[in-house]
Formats: sequence, C-alpha cells, structure tokens
Amino acid sequence: IVGQGFIAIAAVIFGKFSPGGATKACLLFGLCSGIKSLASQSNMVSPNLISMIPYVVTIVALVLFVGKAHTPAANGKIFVKSK
Repeated sequence: IVGQGFIAIAAVIFGKFSPGGATKACLLFGLCSGIKSLASQSNMVSPNLISMIPYVVTIVALVLFVGKAHTPAANGKIFVKSK
C-alpha cells in the first residue's frame, strides 16, 4: 500500500466529503501517480525526488484548496439501529 491510505484520506477531505468530489480528487492523485511512473523511466532526475510527486501534490492540494472543510454531522456518533 505504501502510503496510499494517506492519499485516500486526503482525497476525501479534498473532495469535501462528497462522492463526486472524492472521485475527482482520486483522479487527480492517480494522475500524479501515473506521472511518477512515466517520469521514473528517464534517469535525468533522482528517483527519490520522482517518488515524492504524489505526496507533494497531495499536501499542496490540501494546504491551498481545502480551506474550511465541514465534516459530516454524524461523524463520531454511535449508530443505533431503529426497531
């Protein structure tokens, strides 16, 4: 998995806790992973720097574009199944 859980949580937060927004965020972060794979084929840049691309984009996206993310109202509340 190698850190993809962090990117998944960031995608949900970046998508403002909506399915459509999380899908768009996952596509953005997946594109960065694809760029990492394509850029690693050339030896012009250090492989360590190239492997940082998805994580740096994730952190930059969270810092610049999230602002105030409102969590769902039922977050942290115990679910009681009604009879």
